Amino acid sequence: MAPSPPLPAPPHIEALLTKASQVRSLLTHFYSALAQPPSTATPLPTPASPSPLALLRDTSSLLRTHTTKLSLLLLNTPFTPSAILPILKTCESECLPAMLTAAELLGPQLYTSTVSTETRRCVETTFRAFGDLLNEIYLATMGEAGNQAYMKGTKGVEHRREGVLSTTGRVWGACDALIALEKNGLRSILVGRVEELRGVIKDALGELKEWGEDEEDELEAEDKVTGSDDEDEDTKSLDDAFGAANRLPKGRPDVKVALGETLRRIKLVDILFQALVKRRIKTFPFEGVVEEDKVQEVSGRARAVDELLNALSGIPDDIDDLAAALYDLDAEDANTRLDKICTKAQDAASKVSRPWDGGKGDEYTAWLEKWKQVITPMESADKTG
Repeated sequence: MAPSPPLPAPPHIEALLTKASQVRSLLTHFYSALAQPPSTATPLPTPASPSPLALLRDTSSLLRTHTTKLSLLLLNTPFTPSAILPILKTCESECLPAMLTAAELLGPQLYTSTVSTETRRCVETTFRAFGDLLNEIYLATMGEAGNQAYMKGTKGVEHRREGVLSTTGRVWGACDALIALEKNGLRSILVGRVEELRGVIKDALGELKEWGEDEEDELEAEDKVTGSDDEDEDTKSLDDAFGAANRLPKGRPDVKVALGETLRRIKLVDILFQALVKRRIKTFPFEGVVEEDKVQEVSGRARAVDELLNALSGIPDDIDDLAAALYDLDAEDANTRLDKICTKAQDAASKVSRPWDGGKGDEYTAWLEKWKQVITPMESADKTG
């Protein structure tokens, strides 16, 4: 006897599934919108334009609250689709579209490309986490509709509970990250980006310093332990062949000098990154709502920051290439690469030499001139001195 066809879902469940599908379609449309490059045109604000950060904070808080309600309704028994439906409608018509609007208002022309990109990424993460919560609604309706195979195969309520709690936590985390933007300020995104680059530079400095450490003391200690000053010839040959990969070999004073100059000047680049964070990034004047007569001024500042970060972003990779030249014992190539890195750092720092208010100079401006003098090669510094 052929199995009976599955019974149609009850009307209240059918209505919920339809709405969940509509919300999912809306999210898919939003994914596409966020994947598109932001408009290159500078938006002209209106008196009614909301503060993008405030809008992002409010919509994230509201979505977080609705997610909590959905979570409780999915976990509680009996399952009540009629209570879930209006919450989904509110998310569809209010929270989600307004969140996308906030992301679009934080465009690169007025708020920098770095901030715009990071904000859009965070909003997309929130949308995708909420989309996963829609899956939990679908799974809940399967059990409610009497799908015994589903209930048995997944341990029913226990499995649903784990999935709902996990997904709810992801939505909360994504919303909290967006709320934190308003609390910490958009500068925190810029600071985080520069500190990320600086972290790579510090790691490279540490590795180079370790590679160049003198191993004479270590060898003397080994001789005392073994009671012999004689090295096995095979071992010595092996060390000679592979020593450069782990330590700066003896007999290469040119490489040693290049390494010393690298450590000195790259440390100064690291100090420059610190100064830029303190004197320029943390003082960058983000506007809540940009007045129409300030659009040109604000967009100019945003463009300067973008140019600065674009210039800084390539320095860590350049330092990796410099380190590779040293490991290859190519002092000439290393010195050439070092000069290029320092020139790039100087050019980047000069892009924001003047204060944000348009004045002729400030403490950073004076400091930068001194920094440019000490970043020069040691021979040049000696001659100018």
